[in-house]
Amino acid sequence: MPMWTENPATQAELRTTILDQLWQDLPRPGFADRECEPLTDEVYAYVWQRSVAGAAPGRASTR
Repeated sequence: MPMWTENPATQAELRTTILDQLWQDLPRPGFADRECEPLTDEVYAYVWQRSVAGAAPGRASTR
């Protein structure tokens, strides 16, 4: 099974999950709908970076 970072379908699912969670949890009107996409990109990039670095979500980094 390839890593999620190598699977475009899994990447799309993750991005959708992040966006859905932001839409559900961010306060409105504190965040406008147009602000969710850039936030999704930032969260996705963070998860990607942590994954590539080998840090599992929820696990504290030792660096």
